[in-house]
Amino acid sequence: MPQRKKAKTSWRPKQMHTKHRPGPEEEWRKRLPKNDGSNKNSLREDQVGITEYVSRGAGFTGVVKSRFSDFHVNEIDLDGKVLQLNDLTVPKPAEPTLDEEELAAARQKFREIITDDTWNKMSTLAALGAKDPAAQPIDIIVTALDKTERGQIHDMLKTLYSSKLVGSTVTEVKDSTEERIIRVMKPKYNSSSEKRTRWNFPGEYVHFLVYKENMETSEAASRLASRIGIHPSNVNYCGTKDKRAKTTQKFCIKRRLPSQIVTAAQKSYVRIGNFTFSNNVLKLGDLKGNRFKIVLRHVNGDEVEIQQALENLRDKGFINYFGLQRFGNHADIPTYEIGVALLKADYKTVAELILKPRSNDLPFMAEVRKKWWKERNSAAAAAMFIPNEFIEKKLLDGLAKYGENDYAAALRKILFRYHATCSCFTLTPFKVLCSTVLHRDV
Repeated sequence: MPQRKKAKTSWRPKQMHTKHRPGPEEEWRKRLPKNDGSNKNSLREDQVGITEYVSRGAGFTGVVKSRFSDFHVNEIDLDGKVLQLNDLTVPKPAEPTLDEEELAAARQKFREIITDDTWNKMSTLAALGAKDPAAQPIDIIVTALDKTERGQIHDMLKTLYSSKLVGSTVTEVKDSTEERIIRVMKPKYNSSSEKRTRWNFPGEYVHFLVYKENMETSEAASRLASRIGIHPSNVNYCGTKDKRAKTTQKFCIKRRLPSQIVTAAQKSYVRIGNFTFSNNVLKLGDLKGNRFKIVLRHVNGDEVEIQQALENLRDKGFINYFGLQRFGNHADIPTYEIGVALLKADYKTVAELILKPRSNDLPFMAEVRKKWWKERNSAAAAAMFIPNEFIEKKLLDGLAKYGENDYAAALRKILFRYHATCSCFTLTPFKVLCSTVLHRDV
């Protein structure tokens, strides 16, 4: 009998998909065109008063910030130290320590106040895990004790059991009689009260360095604040740094665990480290300056003239103008106009300037602005966003929550600084001063 041929099959073993599948936010980001800084509708230097030079040499041309990696900014603190992110260690709270004699004395004093049965129960509870079903609260009746004596019990709890047990004073009514009780239990570390009682660091403020790339300082602060659960105004720093750059600067936040800040940073596209602690908050201007490393590309000019220009820069310096980033990215609606409206408390104009359609918008943002401008339906416009970090999204959410006409309440969801307006007011008379005095005297 002839041997039967095996039928061919197209079956193949099912392949495992090992490649990363981008989520909706990553797919959304792919649609964003890269910002190469060449937008023709951006502000020009002469529009904000940046026109003068220290010397009248021929000079030369070149391209600055062709890539954001061409521009490095490191903050210089008040001690003259150039800040560099080089320590990623996450500090842990210090556990209070007592020597054996102090510990024995505290135990003896505590046992004079509570019964042996309560002492044994507390020792057992301290040894249990927080999620153990047997870890039930223990009540110590303190009705006969005054406030000072109750405070001593709380202090001894912290001394003897530190992070293992906590106590809270409660009042209960039993048989028409009020009883004051100290309830001892395992700590719940996610509660705000525990964050306060467990603060064991040498200062009220956590100071740390932030390294960011191609991101506004205010955006980095807003992202961290959002993920920590605080208002952006509670994230403090000494000054804003360029967006199209690699920058390092110091931030500080009050009484937030370093581990919590690190987790927030991982989701905010920034890197942080070099933690320190202080009782002083950072304020705008608390720095000596910034160190810049700048790459010039496509340099075009005579070698002698280039050398002369560099010598002039070394010997005479330069006019330290505010950068264009201070005034925003849109020539149609510069940020100093928004600042003027803010100073006038004209909140409707502020909101409309932020959400008004403009000529150089990204395609998705143009759709959002057009929809809101035409329909004034903030909830529908906000739903067109996927990431939440845009101020337009925060403003639309505020209008949807507080009402389409409650502009003041909606604007409170955004952190505003008045730098652009102040800078513009400064540069206008400065331009006149430079034109009439500078070239005559230098």
